[in-house]
Amino acid sequence: SEPWGTGVNGFAYYVANTPGARAEEWTLLPRAHPLWIRTARDVRRYFTGNLNAKVGGYPSFPWGEAALLRARIAQIAHECLVAPAGVFVKDDELEDVNAIKLNDQYKEEIKKPEELWAKDEERLKEPHAPVASVATSAGNWTHILPFIRHGKDAKGVNNGGRVTKWTPPPLGEEEEADETQYTPDDDDEEVPEDILRSLDADKSSLPGLVNAEGEALPPWAFKLGTTLGKFPEKSEHAVAACLSLEWPGAVCASNGKAYANVYVGNGQPRLGKHYSPPLPPAIQEEWAPPKGDDEEAAPVPNGLQEQKDPRPPKPEADAE
Repeated sequence: SEPWGTGVNGFAYYVANTPGARAEEWTLLPRAHPLWIRTARDVRRYFTGNLNAKVGGYPSFPWGEAALLRARIAQIAHECLVAPAGVFVKDDELEDVNAIKLNDQYKEEIKKPEELWAKDEERLKEPHAPVASVATSAGNWTHILPFIRHGKDAKGVNNGGRVTKWTPPPLGEEEEADETQYTPDDDDEEVPEDILRSLDADKSSLPGLVNAEGEALPPWAFKLGTTLGKFPEKSEHAVAACLSLEWPGAVCASNGKAYANVYVGNGQPRLGKHYSPPLPPAIQEEWAPPKGDDEEAAPVPNGLQEQKDPRPPKPEADAE
């Protein structure tokens, strides 16, 4: 798994069963393992509230509920933690490509966020709330956590469930490089490299969320509301909400001066269709000895050969 402070383990998470729990009632979840995340993508299971409980069903998840909860948190956080565009910028002073920092311009113009976030110059000429420009489209929002790889086989190594590629330990002085061994360059999966990627670049996996040409749309919905009137676009107290359509309960709200991410859900993604458990793997074929005079075929173990006619010979009396 990725070390603390990097990738899917960039943050540590504590959990408790009751709101307002005392300090000793909080439990630190373990580091997320890539295999947990890859397996959890196919698991449909409600949480019991017991971190030591076993997770039943198929596919098998033998690591327990604490591991499943940690995998779910990684999925939801890296897919749903967003912020209005312009709040964060890349931190070039650090070597980490995923390092970001608060935008200095955002600090200075926090009282005039419409100048920082507005994308439509024509709308700037109209009287509207600062957040009205933020809630217009997915292009005004960005992710703030890196993308988790889906994974593919690369010489026996699968980087799915990780943010960074796995790097094998360096070779010893007397060891020589082997072309058959894995290197990070062998994994050519295409993933978004920009941590502050725009939400309009997201492609939904929901079957019904497509445009007229059949292309997948961003899995996000946007609302603008206020309790102080029927016209939130003209209220200075309006709040913009960015809602995830793939993870019901994940919302980012902004009033133009601050933002907050909240998730209130059951830890299950929306499928958009009836749930069907994944099929078990194909049955393994029986072993068969090599045929013909194939010199490159694997040798038969223990020198055994399959008889052409396995039936026992007839008794001599019957033969006469």
